[in-house]
Amino acid sequence: MDIRVHLRPAGPQHVEPLERLLSHADQPSAGIPRPQSAAEARSWLAAVSAQWAGGQAYTFGVHLDCAQLAGMTRLGCIRPAKADAQLSYWMDPRYRGRGYATAAAALTLDFAFTHLELAAVRAFVASGNYASHAVIRKLGFRGPGRCGPHSPTEMQIYAYEIGAAEWKSERSYSMLVIRDEQMKVLQEAAARSRISNWAAEVQMRFPREVAALSSAEVHQRVDCLLARAWHYGLRQQRELSAFIQLGFGVGPHFDLHPPFQAILNGPAGGNRSKIEALFTAAGTEDWEAAARVAR
Repeated sequence: MDIRVHLRPAGPQHVEPLERLLSHADQPSAGIPRPQSAAEARSWLAAVSAQWAGGQAYTFGVHLDCAQLAGMTRLGCIRPAKADAQLSYWMDPRYRGRGYATAAAALTLDFAFTHLELAAVRAFVASGNYASHAVIRKLGFRGPGRCGPHSPTEMQIYAYEIGAAEWKSERSYSMLVIRDEQMKVLQEAAARSRISNWAAEVQMRFPREVAALSSAEVHQRVDCLLARAWHYGLRQQRELSAFIQLGFGVGPHFDLHPPFQAILNGPAGGNRSKIEALFTAAGTEDWEAAARVAR
């Protein structure tokens, strides 16, 4: 079965669709962040856009093939030290029971493990939410284990978890495999949302190299380097970050050094990324030559 849904990073473009969706929505479930009313949609979307840019949380609009907004998914409560996050989602009641929540959650998990390279994702489901228990189990999460209530008036909450290796085996099911074009959209959106963060990082790490550049020029160079990295097929955050740092530490056109061109335009080598292959192959003379080309 192929349940066709698409994810798009939540942002200001979702204001009107979200207002319409909330007019049909029921009461929000515990633990799932969402605006309480249509009046809050604009400020809530501004907040989640800022979280995207800061890498604090990733909220997606769930769209059907007809482009109708049917719900939201979210990766939040990210713990960098443990490389994990919490999955949550909610769907318009009109679209429940059709497999959309499972497919949307699957795409979100693929983003978590493929782009963010998380080690694990957690999910918390209330005792009476039988539909969500079914979704989480279908996706291959381990559990449940009890983690509440903390008082007699609170509902019972159950915790689930899935690791990266487990997900790679679960995603073999046809309905859970993310399409290549969908992942490219999400990865590029995530990368572009980090331009300001990368600009701040290079200004801190390479003060001498950026001393003659304005803030706008630093952002512009980061944007150009990101576009070239994308052209070479670099997709993981650590690859993009390394390429951008080389663009400042070595020079803005370091990648035009012929041996580097051969590596970056060639196929990825097994489990080793192109950036790792470049660092392995490059010697002192290569870096010096790349710096001269960059000038």
